[in-house]
Amino acid sequence: MLSRFTQAKRRWGVVGLALVLVAAVFGTMALTRSEQVNADHLPLGCNTNGLRVTLTLSPSGIVRDGDTLAYSATLTNDIPNACNITGLNASLTKPDGSVTTLLSNVTFNAGDTPITCPGDVKCATPGPYEYTVAHGDEVGSGSGCPPVTTAPPPVGSGPRLVVAFTQASGTLHISSVDVPGSATDCKVIQNVVTHPHTTLTETASPNSGTAPLAVTYTYNETNDGDSPISGVSLSADLCSPVTFVSGDTNNDNILDPGETWVFTCSKTYAETGTFADHATGTGTAESDGKPAPEETAQATVVVEGSTPTPTPSPTSTASPTPTPSPTVTPSPTATPTATPTVTASPTPVVTATATPTATPTPPPSPSPTPTKTPTPAPTALPVTLPPTGMGTSSTSGSMLWWWFLVAGGMAAAAGVALLTLRRSQRRG
Repeated sequence: MLSRFTQAKRRWGVVGLALVLVAAVFGTMALTRSEQVNADHLPLGCNTNGLRVTLTLSPSGIVRDGDTLAYSATLTNDIPNACNITGLNASLTKPDGSVTTLLSNVTFNAGDTPITCPGDVKCATPGPYEYTVAHGDEVGSGSGCPPVTTAPPPVGSGPRLVVAFTQASGTLHISSVDVPGSATDCKVIQNVVTHPHTTLTETASPNSGTAPLAVTYTYNETNDGDSPISGVSLSADLCSPVTFVSGDTNNDNILDPGETWVFTCSKTYAETGTFADHATGTGTAESDGKPAPEETAQATVVVEGSTPTPTPSPTSTASPTPTPSPTVTPSPTATPTATPTVTASPTPVVTATATPTATPTPPPSPSPTPTKTPTPAPTALPVTLPPTGMGTSSTSGSMLWWWFLVAGGMAAAAGVALLTLRRSQRRG
């Protein structure tokens, strides 16, 4: 008979062998399961989505309307235990809503070199990816990815942003079932937009007059933007110096939003002409440290020559109306009133009535009124012929008439005597 010790040793040997067989079976099953799992992961043993997107732009930070932004996107898949990705697509959405395709159906295995667009051969669209900041694209905020945006506030009452984002998605090989879009990432980038702005006005008082003309120019510069402005300077091309008068409410030497600063300058124009003064305002925006937009204004002054006081013209004395010389009334012409009667006798004696010498009418005295006074026609007077050899001696005209009458009477008497003589001879 075997001893009890020997029998017990045999029993424990059988049990141990049984345990070894069981462990071998379970170990084989566990190894088979692990190999099956790892066979569905690419690469073997991967267990995570390693896709990462980085979005950058230049310039970054605070920008202004009109600035040009250049975007760049970089994709990586290199974190520990990252799985391969196939069918990878990526895009860039700009603040104005336009979309640029970055990648299209790209295989991006774990550990591959990062892909940067623009620049990489795998990029679907060559660069650059640029955008110009526009006031109408600004929003109040953008949260999430893709971002949800809000309406922008009025300028000066809150921040205004421009927002861009990049989305990437593909199939992640992490299980026995490949699910498109299981590898994703999204990145948002945004800029604060500043709006430094001032409005400059200029007036001249007076704006017209006669030389010499003293003019005072007044300049008002108002900060109607959202950025404080330092180093404010004002200059004019026709007047100097331009002097600050008032408007710095808190005395910080900074033109704050809402403030209006007043400047003046005086000038005297000694010459005539039209003068246009141009003023320029400059400064530096505190929001981004860049020069504020330059503002200009203009005022025009018209200077005229002085008008001399007119010298009154002397009143002309009317020339007297010339008094016409009086018209001399001609003396009446004496008209004989009788023809001498001849009495026949042996010795004919002619008796004749002589026409008296006409008495001339004295010339009229000049009348102060140049009105012609009609003179009545003269009346012929009986004229008695004076004895032979006698006559009047008043004027030379009267003498001529007297001799004419005497000669006429003698001729008439001789004719009558001759006629009487012929008749007597015929009778005898």
